[in-house]
Amino acid sequence: MSSEDPTVAAHDATNLSKSDRRSRKFVYFLLLGFHLAVASVLLIVMVLAVPLLSRAVDDFAVDLPVITRFVAALSRHCVPYWPLDLAFWMAGNALVLAVLLFWSPLGTRWAILYSAAIFCLAVLLFGMTLVGFAIPLFELMDSLK
Repeated sequence: MSSEDPTVAAHDATNLSKSDRRSRKFVYFLLLGFHLAVASVLLIVMVLAVPLLSRAVDDFAVDLPVITRFVAALSRHCVPYWPLDLAFWMAGNALVLAVLLFWSPLGTRWAILYSAAIFCLAVLLFGMTLVGFAIPLFELMDSLK
């Protein structure tokens, strides 16, 4: 198809109607708020909960699995640099969402798919945190019996 074809021009993200651009702006800010909420929850877990659990596990000299050491190392990074982590997270996500929604013919579906992938990664990291600290705590409880 040539670029003069009206069907191609109708799907071009730069030729959107005013109402379509307004709805994409709404989706943009909605998804950006969702990304901020996901980042906030992850940072709260990494900055507040994981250091407490790490100290509790370190006191008992339990051999830690790789997943626990990974989560603890990630937390040690997040504690001093959480403002930068949040700023880069939001700037990167704002850029990706803007490209997907306003400059790409891929549109809203891909932006929502991207947000779903980010959510799945956040759930995976949260699950790694739970499993990573549950294993040593269960081993600790077994050793106390």
